[in-house]
Amino acid sequence: MFRRRIPLDLVSAFGRAELYRSVGTADSRVAAVRARFLAGACDALFQRARKLVGSGQPLGHSEISFLAELELPSPDRWPSLQAVIQGLNAPSAPTRVPARPIPPARPASQAKLPLKQSIDAYLSQISVKPATRTRYRTVLDRLVSHFGASCDLATLNQDKFVGFADMVNADAALAIKTKQVTITAAATFINWHASRNSAIPHVTSASLKPKRLAPSWSDRADFSLEDMAAIFKRASANRRQAPHEFWVTIGCALTGCRLEELAQLHVPTDLKQHPSGIWYLDLNERPDPDSIVRKSLKKLSSWRVVPIHPLLVELGFVEFLQAAACSETERPFSSHWAPHGALTPEGAASRADIKWSHKISKWGGSRLKELRKANAVASDTATYFHSMRHTFITTLAKAGVPEALRAALTGHDNGGINGQIYTKFKDDPTSTYDALVTGASELAATLRFAL
Repeated sequence: MFRRRIPLDLVSAFGRAELYRSVGTADSRVAAVRARFLAGACDALFQRARKLVGSGQPLGHSEISFLAELELPSPDRWPSLQAVIQGLNAPSAPTRVPARPIPPARPASQAKLPLKQSIDAYLSQISVKPATRTRYRTVLDRLVSHFGASCDLATLNQDKFVGFADMVNADAALAIKTKQVTITAAATFINWHASRNSAIPHVTSASLKPKRLAPSWSDRADFSLEDMAAIFKRASANRRQAPHEFWVTIGCALTGCRLEELAQLHVPTDLKQHPSGIWYLDLNERPDPDSIVRKSLKKLSSWRVVPIHPLLVELGFVEFLQAAACSETERPFSSHWAPHGALTPEGAASRADIKWSHKISKWGGSRLKELRKANAVASDTATYFHSMRHTFITTLAKAGVPEALRAALTGHDNGGINGQIYTKFKDDPTSTYDALVTGASELAATLRFAL
């Protein structure tokens, strides 16, 4: 099989990236002769094609089908290259030799697919959350920076994509996870278009992404109980003047919730009390009473109910939340930290592009810097809120809480069919309440001591 890559400046004109032609023989000597002949013919074809494209003319049938219809020479009969060139304009087609079918050229209406325009079309049609769409936009902007906004998407073949991946991997400012996400998202975008347009080549990213050097759980360190004591003490010191700082800190620490999960609670509907008397949080993505969705969970397994630790109830967390239900947005902390984004989506969209924890997270980063500066916290790789979640999980594990119950409390996948469907730990606060009280007893004792 003879195979020749079409020059990048002619890919759009031919509507594909490569030419194929069977050499029609199993004799290696004859095959070598014919391959050299076809290589020369391709050079002549590309020279002719450039003249046509340069003059504004489209390629005709004689150019598109030239290689497939070209008569292959026998070893004892070698036509001159000049005859090949003249054959491009010959009125009658030479004898057709069976060859691999060549896909049709790209329609004139699809002659060029600018990269920036292709990204806009992709992001407007995929079904993802607004925050995810924004993240994809940031990733795909790296493609635009690398290739240019007007780059024809049809020219982004595997070779050029490898160059892009090499550029991403060489960027020392990017974390390994960011590099993996960037390369994967870029390939997904190109292949999304390729599955809808045969003129666009598919690409693969499997071997281009950098390998992790450490397990994912090591990305963020957890806090020691000594660290947590310092965090609780600092939060308690300003409890009366800044109760929101106190409650967001101990709320995340003793529920195991992600910060966004806690901050986005629609208190009137998500704070509940079980007939047994247990107060709990219902974490979900259900719409607000006005039918607009303003909540976002990481994945489907994150939907769950989380019992509120009795120490939090004792200290007044339920009353704090009930008071927050009277705020304009009916969220726990929005009166002190305004949400990032719009409360009402544009047009007829049913989901708002909003982040309730954006400013809270920045505050947590500043608080952690203060604690480090005072030498109150030892870890230099921890993050204020998410590392508390790691601490919560680690504490439960050390206390012997089974993995299925830990997953039910924290919203992780676990247990396959048995864990997700039959036991229903994530739907019943009474099934995880004892595990919470027992598993988080050391954290609760640390908090009580710091008050």
